Amino acid sequence: MPGTNFPNLYEQQGEEICCIDRFLGDDAIISLADSLSSDKTKKKLTLRGNCIAAKGASAIADMLKVNITLELLSLDWNLLGGPGSAHLAKGLEVNISLIQVDLRNNGIDDEGACALAEGIMRNSTIQILDLRWNQISDKGAQAFLDMIELSEPTITINLHGNPISAPL
Repeated sequence: MPGTNFPNLYEQQGEEICCIDRFLGDDAIISLADSLSSDKTKKKLTLRGNCIAAKGASAIADMLKVNITLELLSLDWNLLGGPGSAHLAKGLEVNISLIQVDLRNNGIDDEGACALAEGIMRNSTIQILDLRWNQISDKGAQAFLDMIELSEPTITINLHGNPISAPL
């Protein structure tokens, strides 16, 4: 990929980039996101366990605003938290290609959940959202329920393992 300064840190196979448990951090993710902004071949991006926080999430969000080929984004086991989720929501809101988003175990709280729900409500392509093992409680879960009632098409959201007190 043009502009990528760390080709040995992840695997590229055809339409997929996979980088699992490499702990790259935000600076490397910013470089990768920048190169993916103009990429028209990659459909899957898996960045599990790479210490991606708010700064890296912001770069990924900027990439999502212009990338029209990614269908799967897996950012599980990172450090997004509420601020990173809020950044990411801005990219998800306008992205026109993503179908599946995996944000498991990112320390996403109610603030981040509300931002994600608002952004995804405006997205017409996302069908699967995995939010297992975060810090989403009743307020965040309610934001997703409200989003589901208003969104087309139907989206499947997994909130298992979050501290939600009441059945939804």
